[in-house]
Amino acid sequence: MSKFRRIIPTLCCLLLAEPILAGQKPTAPVDITPKTISTIRQGEEATATITFRAEANLERLEISVEASDGVTLVADKPEATFDGVKRGDAHSLEVKIRLNAPWGFISAFATATTHGDQERTKVASLLVGTREKASVTNSFDPEEDLSRLTFMNSNGLKAVVRFAGKPLRVVSVGDHLGKNKAEVKAIEADRLVLEETYIGPDGRPNKAQIILKKGETGGTRYLQRPDNDAPPARRPVPVAPTGSTLRK
Repeated sequence: MSKFRRIIPTLCCLLLAEPILAGQKPTAPVDITPKTISTIRQGEEATATITFRAEANLERLEISVEASDGVTLVADKPEATFDGVKRGDAHSLEVKIRLNAPWGFISAFATATTHGDQERTKVASLLVGTREKASVTNSFDPEEDLSRLTFMNSNGLKAVVRFAGKPLRVVSVGDHLGKNKAEVKAIEADRLVLEETYIGPDGRPNKAQIILKKGETGGTRYLQRPDNDAPPARRPVPVAPTGSTLRK
């Protein structure tokens, strides 16, 4: 059998930043940093190390790592809790993973409790494998309602989302989410825009734009009813598609 040669480049890492948004709670004062590992191919395994460094004195620090689409945790979910953490203290988690697709994400979570029992969370995501430029649109969680969708993180090109109780999903523009197959229209660093088409209780077709801020669940919904006799200018009004069904 001929010797199998391959070149293993360094891992293409994408750490999604967590900016503080006006009007929103600041994220946990924790720096989350992955160590560089070798790129793995579909079907292979590797170990990643994620380091969490406190940027302030903390009463408690809870850290964990989860896998999203394309990646499986080989061992139990890595997690740990530390009390009385000082500024500059660093703790690491080793994560053994298996890549089930050409690429996928792992996401690191840090929940910090500061003096006065103020709890804050920070999330950072790491790309594993090689992401191709061309991608086919996907449909995720067709049984779920968008009111249960949380916008976790983004790098402006991909977004990490999750329906309550479901695995993390990495989505692109053009992908569809939920029972009404809401289309991902725009992904920004701090905002996710969806468009949902459904039949309302009155039997008429409706179209709604849903905007979620980072860390928000459900988002704000704006009705855009596509009827012909609509006024030329009308402010969008937040609505909820009660008893909605997918338009065919």
